[in-house]
Amino acid sequence: MKEQRRLRVAPADVRPVSGAFAAAIPFRRNASGELGLLLVTSRRKRRWILPKGTVCGTLPHVSAAREAFEEAGALGTISCRQAGVYRQRKAGPAGRRREIMVEAFPLLVETLLPSWPEMEQRKRQWLSGVDAIATVKNAELRRLLEEFSLTYMTHDPPL
Repeated sequence: MKEQRRLRVAPADVRPVSGAFAAAIPFRRNASGELGLLLVTSRRKRRWILPKGTVCGTLPHVSAAREAFEEAGALGTISCRQAGVYRQRKAGPAGRRREIMVEAFPLLVETLLPSWPEMEQRKRQWLSGVDAIATVKNAELRRLLEEFSLTYMTHDPPL
């Protein structure tokens, strides 16, 4: 039996955007209430990152949820409220590198699928906030995860 994709999207009153980048901050709470963050590896350099991608004709938080499914097999409820923004360098056409801005949206993970579209290309791993911050190389992403972890150490972000 094929497993159904469950995705709940919080309402938003913004228009679809194209050409921007959006990431999910997949999170959960363990039995003792501690925050866990789900990271994935990048395809090329195998660095630990958030699931992210280009926003194509839809709302940024909807794109972020789609990327979490494709890159990590994570399904749940995504917030339409941005948790923050970070910059990163990305390889473009002909190997030219460019700086991109990425909007990040909290995703409360309710289901982690055993198989997902990019499972042959990426690894995924749950980490504590402290371990996720120590694992990520991008300084701006580290700051965003640090702020997210501190802000939501004891309670979940608005979804």
